[in-house]
Amino acid sequence: MSNNKDRVCQTLCDLLSDGLDIHRTIAAQALGHMGYNEAVPDLIGSLLDEDEDVRTDAAAALSELNDPRAAEQLMENLLGDPCPEVKLAAIDALTSFKHQDVVPWLRRMIKGRDEEIVWDEEEFLETGWDDWVDVQVKVIKALAKFGDQESVADIVEAVDDENAQDIMEIVFSALGELGEPGAAALAQFASARDVRQRRRAVSVLGSLGGATASKAIGKALQDEAADVRIAAGRALANRDLEDKRLEMLLVDKSADVRATFVPICGKYHPARLAALLFEQSPDVQSAVLQKLMENPDIADELGLRGRLLEIFEGAAAGPAALAAQAMVGVAGDEFEGEILEKIGDPLCPLDVRLGAIKALAMLDTDASLETLTSVLSDDHRQIRLDAMTAISVHAGAVQSWPNRASEILLAALRGEVVLEPEVEEPEQVSDEHETADEAEIDVAESIDAAQPMLSDDTPEDTSQNTVDGTPEDKIEVQEESFPSSTMAALLGAESPSVDATLTGEDKVELTESDMEFLELTHRSPKKKIASLEAVVAPYQDVRRFAARILGNFAHQDVAVGLAQTMSEFDKELTVTALDSLAHIGADLDEYPQEAVEALLGKIENTDDDVRFGVTRALGQVRTEGAAKLLKKRLKDPSSFVRTEAIRGLAFCGDVGDAVEACLSDEIPAVRLAAAEAISPMAETDLVRRLVNFAFEFEGYHARAVARLLRANNAELARSLFLDVLNDAEQKRVWKVAIEALEELGRPQAHEALAA
Repeated sequence: MSNNKDRVCQTLCDLLSDGLDIHRTIAAQALGHMGYNEAVPDLIGSLLDEDEDVRTDAAAALSELNDPRAAEQLMENLLGDPCPEVKLAAIDALTSFKHQDVVPWLRRMIKGRDEEIVWDEEEFLETGWDDWVDVQVKVIKALAKFGDQESVADIVEAVDDENAQDIMEIVFSALGELGEPGAAALAQFASARDVRQRRRAVSVLGSLGGATASKAIGKALQDEAADVRIAAGRALANRDLEDKRLEMLLVDKSADVRATFVPICGKYHPARLAALLFEQSPDVQSAVLQKLMENPDIADELGLRGRLLEIFEGAAAGPAALAAQAMVGVAGDEFEGEILEKIGDPLCPLDVRLGAIKALAMLDTDASLETLTSVLSDDHRQIRLDAMTAISVHAGAVQSWPNRASEILLAALRGEVVLEPEVEEPEQVSDEHETADEAEIDVAESIDAAQPMLSDDTPEDTSQNTVDGTPEDKIEVQEESFPSSTMAALLGAESPSVDATLTGEDKVELTESDMEFLELTHRSPKKKIASLEAVVAPYQDVRRFAARILGNFAHQDVAVGLAQTMSEFDKELTVTALDSLAHIGADLDEYPQEAVEALLGKIENTDDDVRFGVTRALGQVRTEGAAKLLKKRLKDPSSFVRTEAIRGLAFCGDVGDAVEACLSDEIPAVRLAAAEAISPMAETDLVRRLVNFAFEFEGYHARAVARLLRANNAELARSLFLDVLNDAEQKRVWKVAIEALEELGRPQAHEALAA
């Protein structure tokens, strides 16, 4: 072993020298990622490897290591190696350590395939792909990093070539790094006939200093195309928001331009904002109002309170909605009466009412809370949801708990704010028509509810029905078998099932990724977003949203209120309450007993979503009883429940053999959760188990496991992976071991792995 190499470096260098091509490639990558400068001579040798992938990865590794000792051989690869990937990697490496000898060759390469450089002439015929554009782009970027101003003319010529690819963005960016000559070239493009060229050029020029760029930008700010003026202004603003030239865009002839720059630089020109607020353009007004909401002092100083009220009461819906919030920011509760009136007016545009609700969220008054509560039964779902959000803002703004707003939220959760409507009893039918009418009702209800099939006890035929004494056509009910899948529906009723057509040889064995994807399609635990288009009864909507929003308040009475909803028949309410319970559980010292009992009562529920929510919430309960139930969930049919059970046991500090057994689960997410739970326990046997696990399932979890072990007994893990690399009989899994060693990183001490 070389004196300056640890065992990891030496082993990887040995593989780089005489390993299989796949191992040589991965070893080169690992040596670069791990920062092994000791391996530079070995990597230089690999620049002559027979495999072009190895040569490419060796060059990439040398680029990361940034060692100029490799420059001479990299120059030879650039000029004499026909593989384009090798040339690209060589350019990156030579550029990374600023090897000036490459610059003249780069200039020559801009123009085309130089005759003194070796190229793969057969590649295009064999693959149908021409890598020349990739090389040209790489060369231009490299010259920009070198700051080679002499290449400006050649770069401009490249973008002007009629037969060239569209590399304008790359060229303009490169020119921006090439000082005054580059700025002069960009200024020429900024005067081109093509609007797209002008726009792209000024986007770069605006970020540059110097007289040439400044003059070009001044011209671009008056360009006939609004897109060019906007691009010039944005670039200028990125460089200096207080540049006085930006003010001219606030009086631009285009409303789009004015609306664009009010948010960007409006606060630096308050007098302009006052004038723009009297414009008729809704977009401009909205932009100004948004800026005044962020800077209410400006509106107050300019005396714009009256104008805000005018817009609120008579302008377009968008500006009016913003005006409500600006009014509160500027004048507090001075206009509370006008705002309250709009919220309760069903004829008022929806956007205005919503803006008024957001304004009330900023007003801590009894009247605002009362009004917000009154609209929770509104027909518009967005009104209901925004009002609940505003109430929650009030609840969080008050230091004390409980408070009036929190009481409203808890009452809404209990269903006391928006009451469930009473259901009218169906009319009684006469005995003589009882059987026939019941059959007809069954059919009608099935059609209305869009059920997939009729009830088994529905009669095959119905008697003649009458409406107001007039006979109607007889309704015949036939039992129908609906397709159980999309494929079955496409094949038709007479076609055999898909499964029946597959022989043993036809069936496909699912991979790990396939199995995880299928499990995800079965159930994906995502945080739900309230849909504004869904048709939901107000009493249900308010309770569900209250359950969701109370998850932001970690208090004992909230936990009790959420637990009480679990006895309801509304599944979505139950699932939402469980999600909120889990969310606040981490911040509560302990769950109230009522909440714990409610969770225990739902742990055996047949619904996957409910069991998932219960398991997730129980994971916050650090009791022996909760841990016992979580262990039972380790064998749950749902992989999401199993995953949450593992995480809960880890949180409770009860990780044992049952969790370790989950390393063999059929679902990758469950296995990884088990590994995450075990890894903090740095006992030797568990480290060995995790290292073995890294090789299981075709190395699917190798990198993840190595990252886990990085902070827990990493030295032992390195030794175990190295043992595999030194065992020729395990050559099949050497790739996994190399990747794991890369993730583990270099040893902390040079002598750490000397033994």
